[in-house]
Amino acid sequence: MNRHLNVFEPYERKGAHFEDALTRAFLLVLRGVPVAHAAWLHLVDAAHRRNGGDGIPLLHELVAPSVDMQTATVPEATERVVSVVQTDEEVEVPEDASSSDRRQVLDGVVGYGDLTIVIENKPWHGHIWTEQLSVNLPEEANHDPKVACVTWKDIVASWGRLLDSGHLSLAEGLLVGDFLDYVEQHFPGLRPYSRVALCGTDHRRLLRRRKAALVRLAGPDAVRYHRAWGWFIDLEDGQCARKLGFFPVVEAKQACLVLEVDPGDTMGQARILYDRVPLGDVVELLDKPNWVGWSNFHLMFMTSGFLRPGHGVLS
Repeated sequence: MNRHLNVFEPYERKGAHFEDALTRAFLLVLRGVPVAHAAWLHLVDAAHRRNGGDGIPLLHELVAPSVDMQTATVPEATERVVSVVQTDEEVEVPEDASSSDRRQVLDGVVGYGDLTIVIENKPWHGHIWTEQLSVNLPEEANHDPKVACVTWKDIVASWGRLLDSGHLSLAEGLLVGDFLDYVEQHFPGLRPYSRVALCGTDHRRLLRRRKAALVRLAGPDAVRYHRAWGWFIDLEDGQCARKLGFFPVVEAKQACLVLEVDPGDTMGQARILYDRVPLGDVVELLDKPNWVGWSNFHLMFMTSGFLRPGHGVLS
């Protein structure tokens, strides 16, 4: 058993931002979450066919996989080897891969009996060295000439959909969720939602992008979730508002994130607000581009609502 892939063992002394740590996290999910493994094989199959290859069998058509990393060897039973490069952008690999006599340290090796997939992880496509995609093989093995290029954003998006749709058990969900959080923290450029424009009209991606933006703005300790309001920044006491919300708005083929704040929502907050800012300056915001305001008049006592007549747009 490879000690690098023991969940409870740290990976040498390398920090979480190194590509070897990313490879390890990815392979741990492959080992522990079969449906995520199947989703990844689907991506590999599609990428291999796009490059003129014959594709990869589905997971249920293969024997139980063995997973290894940072190894120089390919399983002896292998008859066919397919090289996969995982990177930040889809790139063409026109050069055919072949067997090689080079000394090698393979990032990841996933064996399925007579089929082995060799993974080369390059979080930045500019570091791809095509010679690394050729592998030193056992004598009876053949190297498939076509290389499959799988983007990290497709992996993250695919596994994110599995998590959001409730297809995973509790333990599987913890593994996949921790992996997505890990990528969020240490490899944000590999996300499919690193910019709003990349999210399209996908509501789940917009939700993840919204949380990421709030964490980057205020830090993870200040970001909270409310089931009726969503992700928000929990502001410190002594200000004219208590929360700062950030919401996705999807209209047709366009999507955007909208910032929402309710200043002066209580008598205490109103005293702070209008002691510092004249009412005229607050109303003047409504004449500025991209600002919309509404009244939120209500009578409350602690958590009981006596009267809330509804929103009336001020502008």
